[in-house]
Amino acid sequence: MHSRCCSDLLVYEVVLTISLLVGGTTATAAGGVFVAREFSQREKKSISDFLSEDRSKRLIDDSEVWDAAWKEYKKSGEDVWKLGSEASVPNSLKTTCKDKLNSKISGIDSKEYKDFLNYCTRDTLVSDLIKDSGKKLLVKGNGNESHWVAVWTAYVDDSRNKGRTKGNDIWRLNDWDSKNVQKNSAPSTFMAECESNSKKPFFDVRGALYLDTLKFCTQN
Repeated sequence: MHSRCCSDLLVYEVVLTISLLVGGTTATAAGGVFVAREFSQREKKSISDFLSEDRSKRLIDDSEVWDAAWKEYKKSGEDVWKLGSEASVPNSLKTTCKDKLNSKISGIDSKEYKDFLNYCTRDTLVSDLIKDSGKKLLVKGNGNESHWVAVWTAYVDDSRNKGRTKGNDIWRLNDWDSKNVQKNSAPSTFMAECESNSKKPFFDVRGALYLDTLKFCTQN
């Protein structure tokens, strides 16, 4: 009789233990789902926040780029924002892009963010980085303006150009051999290179393209 009582008691304890373990697992799982959901909601940020962390993209601010973005929008055939298919860029595209800046999204891999990048942004250019630096990009002139003479002299005197022949200077100017001895006027090839470099997509502030353009093509 005593043996049976102990056996029944043991079975009861095992069942109770299993029940508690299962119950605890369920409670933990439920709590985990709740915490994950809370965390997910808390982690959502606005498109504006994500864009500010992406140095490779800028908001569109030029009419020609808006034209290209609108062509891409229509080409997709999705009409994700229900804007129609007008021939010219509708104001609704610009206002939608502006409104979307405050939209909360889960991350940069979300479709909402990818759509925004495709239709509301453009590549960051060297000229953007120069503007951010506080310096002013020089405008192509006749070459003998003091600012152009100063940067051309800096280019010629750069240690990387010492003893270099045609095709081996920093920017491989095709008239380098004949022009590098003339510091009183910047050649048109040099000024054209400044203009060309400034329009190139680039976002690395430590990259040579940006640093050289900043050094040889700007003024304070």
